[in-house]
Amino acid sequence: MEEITESSKRIYNTYLKFSRYGKPYQYRKNFDNLSDGVILNLKKLETFFSKYPHINIQNFFEAPISIYPDNPYPNLDYFNTRVAIRVYSLFNKKKENENPENQIDSIKESFSFIGMFCIKNKIQLDDYLKHKTGVIPSWMDHYRQRKINPYSLMEIGDIIKTLDDTPSDIVDIFSENFNNKIITFKVRYNNSNKTIALVKQATNKIRDFVKKELQK
Repeated sequence: MEEITESSKRIYNTYLKFSRYGKPYQYRKNFDNLSDGVILNLKKLETFFSKYPHINIQNFFEAPISIYPDNPYPNLDYFNTRVAIRVYSLFNKKKENENPENQIDSIKESFSFIGMFCIKNKIQLDDYLKHKTGVIPSWMDHYRQRKINPYSLMEIGDIIKTLDDTPSDIVDIFSENFNNKIITFKVRYNNSNKTIALVKQATNKIRDFVKKELQK
């Protein structure tokens, strides 16, 4: 039998975990008896996740449970289909529309990403909303790739003004109602004292961290 990579092993164990969602499952350590079909699907998934590193593997395998909770969990080959990608997209939209107080972990992960991006690109946190990758504002590209949570942007600068100042042809690349989406996030944010407190504290912490790292 052909040996599989450590990455494929992690992918398969993630699949097994969600296939047993809500039930006990055993982390697989021995991969000697995998069928050729399973190995082929794991190779395809490994290539897919390498090509699109912004895709969250945990969320990708959780998506069918969230979107179709009454359906049986799909076989591994399903995750190499366009349907799986569409369901993952629906899952992300569903999560995005949740109360911001249910997105705390995502917001924290977003701040970590933004902080490291600023350090890598040698910019202060306050310049993050101004930074561009080519002609595209970096934060918009990061949002499109699901690398950041929109609520983590709310105290970095005036996100609404930043968006209004962005040429409409650039904004339209993302969606026709992108401005309205950000305004909706802003309204939800302003209505959540818990999220405001968290984001303000995290923004100050990351701002100080980036400043210190750039002074080294």
